[in-house]
Amino acid sequence: MIAYEAKHETGRELLKKGFQDYFTDFPEFKIQVSKVTRSGDAIAIIDKTTGSHIAFEIEAKETVIWIARVEDNLVSEWRIFSDFNHLGE
Repeated sequence: MIAYEAKHETGRELLKKGFQDYFTDFPEFKIQVSKVTRSGDAIAIIDKTTGSHIAFEIEAKETVIWIARVEDNLVSEWRIFSDFNHLGE
């Protein structure tokens, strides 16, 4: 997984544990999907999130794009992009 903070993680078990920990830390986390599209081996999901680690004021304005690449019916790559510059860059 490559997150928009340039954080890069690999390995099924590591990612599974990371998601489990995230949902434990942020039990109100929800994803409101607005669009899903596919092109070749890539799937893009456009959404808004609530209840995440991002401040509410930013989260309310932010759109998130998740892009997954699929090989042999398994996710081989997962990227997260944001349209909001909440990192102060």
